[in-house]
Amino acid sequence: MSRTRKTGERAAQAQIDEPKEENSSSTESGPKKRKAGVDAVTTASTHVLTVTSDNANALKDDQEQPKKPRLTTPDVEFDFDRSQLRDPRLTPGRKTRPRYDKRDIPDDQKEHLEATRDIFKPVKPKGRLTNFVENEFFVQESRENPLKTFHQLYRCYDKDRDGSPTYDKAGFQLDYDKVAQWMNPQAYSKKKIVRNMDRAVGKAKCEEEQIFELFFETVPTDRNHMTYMVKNCLIDQVSKEMGIPWHQIKPEHVQAWRDKGFQFVKHEEWWQTPTEVEKKRMLKMMSGASLRKIL
Repeated sequence: MSRTRKTGERAAQAQIDEPKEENSSSTESGPKKRKAGVDAVTTASTHVLTVTSDNANALKDDQEQPKKPRLTTPDVEFDFDRSQLRDPRLTPGRKTRPRYDKRDIPDDQKEHLEATRDIFKPVKPKGRLTNFVENEFFVQESRENPLKTFHQLYRCYDKDRDGSPTYDKAGFQLDYDKVAQWMNPQAYSKKKIVRNMDRAVGKAKCEEEQIFELFFETVPTDRNHMTYMVKNCLIDQVSKEMGIPWHQIKPEHVQAWRDKGFQFVKHEEWWQTPTEVEKKRMLKMMSGASLRKIL
């Protein structure tokens, strides 16, 4: 009995003297957690300082980098490859070099300008815009960006009637009064619009027939041979031989050309399939021709 009691007392004493793992673990976790927290704060602070420093350096680099020059009209001027033209003589009435716009500028030239020039682009507010506000942004960009289709028209209109001459994308001088009328069109009834269009089409058709009869020895009856390019190339030849701007050539000028001693032309001998350069040149010549000044 005495031996059993002593064994129990020794076991109880051993249990008391044995360190409690839970308390020991809890005691050690406190300093570890505090140290981990300090390390996390230090790391976060270092990251913030690094990011702030990087932003400051980036801003400094942006400020030190030279600002790209603004895109201007001379930047979009070019010359046609005259070796690809059937008639390489100079174009009468053209005062400036032709210019690219967003519709015909080559991709490599566009990429070059985007990399080296500051091209104006209005900053629009977020959200849906009214038609009026959208139009205001359109007008603003047309005024400031030489690549926009109507850039020269807005420049001409802003200068007013007594301003310096403005030239279109083909290099011809614009007529301020015609541009002003284009900017402020009159209200017409649908019936009047159709009547005016029919009259204009009929007049153009009549003039075209007269020009063909004055120029060709025999006018082809197959209209598939008489495309718009035939008329444009015909007018281009008369324009250069008479020294009259392309957009001003009328039947009376072709008659004057004949009176000057030029002979009838045989269509099958004269006509050549136009090159790509000739097609692009003619598109420039046609674009906005009705708004040019009569010299």
